[in-house]
Amino acid sequence: MNAIGGGVLARVATGVLTAHRSGIWRDTLEGIVLSVATELSATSAILYTLHLSSGSFSADFWVGNMNGPSEFSLEGESRGNAHPWRDLMFRAVNLGVPQHAPTVAIIPVSNPENDVIYLLALEQTIPVDWVELQAILSPLNAVYIARRLGKVVRHGQAQINYHTGREAFLAQLGDLALAASGYERAALRETRGDRLDCLAAWGWGLAPDLRVLSWPVSRYPAFERATHGMICVVRDIRETKDSGLLMVPGLEDTMGFIVLPVFAGTEVFGVLSLAARVPYAPSEPEVAALQLLANLVGVSLLYYRNPSGPEPGLRALTELSARTQLEVIGASARHEGRGYIDNAMSILGRIADATSDSKRNVSVNELEATLLDIGIVLDKIRYAAKPPSYDWRTERLSNIWDRVVDQFAARLETLNIESFYTETVPLYVTCYTDWLESVFLQLILNSIDAFARKGRGLRPPPSDNRRIQLTVDRPSSKSNALVFRYSDNATGIDPSALRGRSEFEQLPFAQRLFTPGTSTKGVADAGWGLTLARAAMAEQNGSIELLENSIRGVTFQMSLPRDPKEQS
Repeated sequence: MNAIGGGVLARVATGVLTAHRSGIWRDTLEGIVLSVATELSATSAILYTLHLSSGSFSADFWVGNMNGPSEFSLEGESRGNAHPWRDLMFRAVNLGVPQHAPTVAIIPVSNPENDVIYLLALEQTIPVDWVELQAILSPLNAVYIARRLGKVVRHGQAQINYHTGREAFLAQLGDLALAASGYERAALRETRGDRLDCLAAWGWGLAPDLRVLSWPVSRYPAFERATHGMICVVRDIRETKDSGLLMVPGLEDTMGFIVLPVFAGTEVFGVLSLAARVPYAPSEPEVAALQLLANLVGVSLLYYRNPSGPEPGLRALTELSARTQLEVIGASARHEGRGYIDNAMSILGRIADATSDSKRNVSVNELEATLLDIGIVLDKIRYAAKPPSYDWRTERLSNIWDRVVDQFAARLETLNIESFYTETVPLYVTCYTDWLESVFLQLILNSIDAFARKGRGLRPPPSDNRRIQLTVDRPSSKSNALVFRYSDNATGIDPSALRGRSEFEQLPFAQRLFTPGTSTKGVADAGWGLTLARAAMAEQNGSIELLENSIRGVTFQMSLPRDPKEQS
């Protein structure tokens, strides 16, 4: 078939981006499949999703006739692969490029590590450039990662019964590890001197000796690295050069494999290994979430052995959820940064090719602006994605504010932004100071974005007298709360430009602003800063709300509980 219709693909791309902005993975998948099927006049469109827990692709959603297999296994005919599309699907997975026949096209979508995670089967469709269509479908990758992260956080909320026997307790940990990670096999090992003892192993076809396995860790480099705090990811054990890993009993039918250190505080307690029967290398956010899952398993085991103090579940879950979201911010910022770096390289090329000084000057100005964009993104990666610690103490608020402002001193100077702190009496707060710092970090980053013309405001940013300010109210002797306000005089926030998840669209603007993935910047996965700021305040029984949004800028009001000793 000869490819036609560049305009058709343009409409497909518009439909895919519109569906991606819905924010709900199910709505996104259905919207994307429906858009492609409609624009390409396909008689049917079937989306297959990779499941690590079964080593197969299953039909997740379809439009029109369901003529394809309901499940497509990579392991051979025994699991129902005898279907006319079988060879095309195999080639699409193994080669990572679209495959087509006279009546059907199979489009693979890969994750950042080039493992195919989706297959889109299209029947009786308009012939187009299948490789270009594959690129258009790339937002599906973000949906897959979001589903995986959501699974870790969702299953991490499971209640664990600590008042039971050892085997029953370990079975709970196994259910948690397998359900949250999506992998097909898991094993928890504890370091004992120079050896690793297998406490429990869960999953398919386990060799009997695997449950009592104990061996010198030095013989298995992948596990040894994990005991030193390093994560080991193996996309396919068959291709590894780690001879020690190849000798581990029970891994003969394993392909995708990851070994994670299990931390107890700052010390490595043991390792959690996860395995699948298909090749798979998780993305950065997935690895971060799996690492936190390993820590949750480890903390639960240590508490079971020494049940003193409150159960660790709520604290571990809060940290798990917050750090996973922080990783999303980091990944989003890295994605945003790559775009700016590509833009900078393009501008450098134009500068080199410029034939007149006027063209060269224009390009230099553009380059300066792009380099500023890159710097702002690096700030997000360096500061906003840094997990806060639980350090409860009393400190003067001005000191906390100054520490945060100092981190952005060069950036604020570049953008000609002055910072101010106003108080009538010295104010001391008792809180998780790291978490309060993270709130100020998110607010300042949003202001920097606004002054740098990111997102849509109610007016252009001012050219001079730019300012950010923290104002402290004088505490009332009768009040149980300490109140302070953050403000800037940037652009304000245009409510009509706010984009986010469809389930939050009916909320009032002042509430919707704090929902996950809500932003005016038009960048995929942006819009987490205020969500994390609200979570950080709630973690210490405080609050944050939008007090003012106008052409004069924005003002957020925060409050923290007042120390009873101070009131008395």
